[in-house]
Amino acid sequence: MARNIRKSSSVSRGKGSSIKPKIKIIAYCEGKNTEPEFLKSFSLIHGNGLIKIECVGAAGVPVTIVNTCAEKIRELNKIAKKSNEPLDNDYQVWAVFDRDEHHNVEAAIEKARANNIKVAFSNPCFEIWPYLHFDNQTAPIHRLDMQKKLEGVLEGYDHKRSKTVCAKKIHETGNYEKAKRRAIDMIAQHEQVGIMKVDMNPSTNAHELLDLIIKNGRRKTSK
Repeated sequence: MARNIRKSSSVSRGKGSSIKPKIKIIAYCEGKNTEPEFLKSFSLIHGNGLIKIECVGAAGVPVTIVNTCAEKIRELNKIAKKSNEPLDNDYQVWAVFDRDEHHNVEAAIEKARANNIKVAFSNPCFEIWPYLHFDNQTAPIHRLDMQKKLEGVLEGYDHKRSKTVCAKKIHETGNYEKAKRRAIDMIAQHEQVGIMKVDMNPSTNAHELLDLIIKNGRRKTSK
C-alpha cells in the first residue's frame, strides 16, 4: 500500500523531569499541521509529562488513515507481547480526520470500530472544535465557511495560510467544558432525528481524545 506520511513527532515529559509517561497515544491525522500541532501543544499544557503522544500528519484520506492505524496496532501488539515496559502495553491509536468531501468515510469509521481504533471525527472540519470555545454552531456549514468563522474569533488563525490553531490561546479562553458541552449536545440533537454519524454537520467528538490527555495528565495529589 503506497503511503505518503510525514515523520511523526512526539511529546512526553518536560525538560529535566523524572516523571515517566503512563500512556502512549499515537494519532494519525489527516491535516499536515493543524491537528498535529494542536495535539502536541495541548499535551504540553495538560499532560504534565504523563502523556507520550506521537502525531503523524498528512496521513492521507480517512480509509488510508484507518488502514495505517490498523498496521500500527498490529506492530504495537507484537511489541507488547515481548515487552515488560508498562508503556508498551498501555497505548491507544487514534485516527483523526474530517468529513470534508471525502468518499468512504462511513466505511473508514466502521473499519476503525472493528479494529479497536479510536476516531476523532469532525464535520465539516477540525476547526469546529476550537470555534465552539467562542460560540455555538448549530446550522450546517461548509468547511471553508467554518474556517473563515474561526479566523474571525481566533487571533493568529489564517484560513488561507498556516491554519494554525494555537492550543494556548484556546486554553486561555477557559471555555473547554463549555465547548465540550456544545459538542456533546450537537451530536445528541443529530441522533434524536436519526442522522448518521458521517452526515452530522456540524459535529465533532475531538473532546474524547482531549479528555484522554487531560485525564491521564492529572497528577495524584496527597490528602
